[in-house]
This record gives sequence, structure tokens and C-alpha cells, in this order.
Amino acid sequence: MRRYKVIAILVLLVLSFSACWQEETLVEEPPLEEPILEEAVQDEDTEINEDSLSLFEEIIPFDRIGYNGNTTGNSRNHGYVGYDRDGKHLLSIGSSIYSFDPKTEELTLIVSLSDGRPSYLNVLGGDILFINSEEGKLYKFKSEDKQLELLDERSVDFLATMSGHIVYTAQVEFLSGEFRKELVSFNPNNERYITLMTSSFNEINVHGARVYSAGYPNIRVFSDVGPGGRTGHFVDDFDEFKELLVFIDDIRSYSFAIVGLEADTSILFRYKDGELTELVSGEDVGGSIRNINYAGDYLYFVAGSSGSNRLMKLNHITLELSKIASLPSAVANLFLVNNWVYYTDNQGNMYQLKPSEDQAKKITP
Repeated sequence: MRRYKVIAILVLLVLSFSACWQEETLVEEPPLEEPILEEAVQDEDTEINEDSLSLFEEIIPFDRIGYNGNTTGNSRNHGYVGYDRDGKHLLSIGSSIYSFDPKTEELTLIVSLSDGRPSYLNVLGGDILFINSEEGKLYKFKSEDKQLELLDERSVDFLATMSGHIVYTAQVEFLSGEFRKELVSFNPNNERYITLMTSSFNEINVHGARVYSAGYPNIRVFSDVGPGGRTGHFVDDFDEFKELLVFIDDIRSYSFAIVGLEADTSILFRYKDGELTELVSGEDVGGSIRNINYAGDYLYFVAGSSGSNRLMKLNHITLELSKIASLPSAVANLFLVNNWVYYTDNQGNMYQLKPSEDQAKKITP
């Protein structure tokens, strides 16, 4: 295992606020609900069964964490799979959202669209947020009256929730006629919009009370949902940046999982505390590394060529690497809900792999 020493330049930038920033001060709003995450915190002496953890127990509650609508790994893979507060899995199949109960294995229709596919599924206050992939618009499915509500008609291509706020990217037209992508935060309590960033970025992760974005070679960290400052992590020890994933590696601590290219070989790195550590090389797994995700102590990824897909699992603490299954179809997106694995192929079909099984099945409602 090679270690790459990286100089981590922590830069505190003075933000240039727009007029709306100057006129009003960001007030810390309480989350929409009391975060049930706190109930899942374990005592140090409590023995935890990894296989029985719920997502709420896997997500570490930061001091100011709100209710998380999905995981960073699922969201960065277009969020066709999510979960609700009752432990049920939310699945986007075709133009519909379904609820899957892992205890009874019952699949229940929640809502269907006239066209388009629901993407970036998130749950906030019991309601389901999503982007219509056909229109690119942001919607909310209200759990009480079972009605759809349009939240933003602009072109939206990323969605997450953070501390009771809705965080997403939207295309904004400026007076010059130029369109730019903005990362915005919307507070449903007071219906206030805040622009977090207007820039070019190819990866966004939202976790706890922080926003992480990447535009190689910079990993930018936003503290909170407002102008709390930016920290720049400069990572330039590989030829090309491919994927970024923020994951929890121990209590109140996070790492970046990065897939980069070196001499046309994909390598999975961990970046933490200014140090870039190689975890797995594509040479070790017989092909490229892609579709990174995580659950608990494990990083998941797909390895191999387009004609040979292997689902791999890496314990990021012990670095034990194991093959879970050979996948018959090309993998477009990889999702995890606890130890249940889901993936979509290039035709948009959804497949499910149960815990402790090595054969995936296509989900056909």
C-alpha cells in the first residue's frame, strides 16, 4: 500500500455576499422534525451487530445534523433508491415510486408520473422530494393528501436535504443571457432561498451540516447551509479525477473516497487529514473501479470491464477486500440501503441483491 503525502491547504475565504445576504442575516432554523438520529447513538460499551444497523444508526449525528433524506452514496448515483423513516426502501422504477418492505418483501405503489422518472429521492418531514428526470423540475409528494407540489420549475440536476433544508442545483439565467449552475438551499419553514455557490463542479455530496463539492483538483467544504466559510482541500497526486464520495469512517469523523486515474489505471483512494492513501488499484480487481458507494464500515464499488461486472466490498478499516457477486448486466448506478444492494443497468431496469446472497434479480412491479 502506497501512501501519498498531500499538502492540505486550508483556506478561509472571505465570501462576497449578494445584496440579499447583506440585508438579512442567516438565522439558524430548527429542523422540520426532531432528528430521530440521536435516538440511535450507541453507548461505547454496547456491542453493535453491523448487519442489523439501520441507516439512521449508520449515519453519525453531527452536532447540528437534521433529518437526512438519503445517503451521500445513493444521491451521487442519481438517487433512484432511498429509504423512509419506517425502514422501507423507496424505489424509482419506470415513471413510478414504490415502497419496498424488507421484512415482508412487499412492493407497494406510492405515486406515478405521466412521464419522466423520479430521481434523487429524498424524504423530508414525511414527504418525498424528487426531480422529474424528463422535465428536470423539483417536486414534493405530500404524504398527507397524496398530492404533488411543484417546488422549482427551473432545470434541477441534483437534490439532497441538510439540517431541514433542501439543497439542490438549478440553472439560473443572468441578465447577460448566460446560464449558470447554482447550488441553492431552500428553507421550507420560511421559504427562504440562499445561493451557496455559483461555479463549475462535477461532484456534490451533502452530509450532516456540510456541503462537499469537487472540481478537480479542489475538494471544497461548505460549513452549514449558509455563509460559514469554505475550506479547500487540494488533491493533485493523480492524473485525472473521476469520482468523489464522502463517508463516515468513525464517530464524528469523515473521509473522502476518491477514484482517480494514474497511467490509465483507476485507483480507489482515501483522503483524510491531508493524506491520500491508495486502497485498491484496478490492477488488483481486473479492471476499472467505478460506482463507489458505502454502508457502515464498507465501501462498495463495481469492478471490471463492461462485459464483466463484479460487485466488490472493501472494509475501509481492515482493508479486507471481497467479491459479493458477478453481475450479469452492465451497472449504470449502484445503491445501498443497509445491506441490501440495488443497481440499474443501461436500460434503466432495477435489480435487487439481498444481504448474504450472490444472485441479483430484476424487479418487475
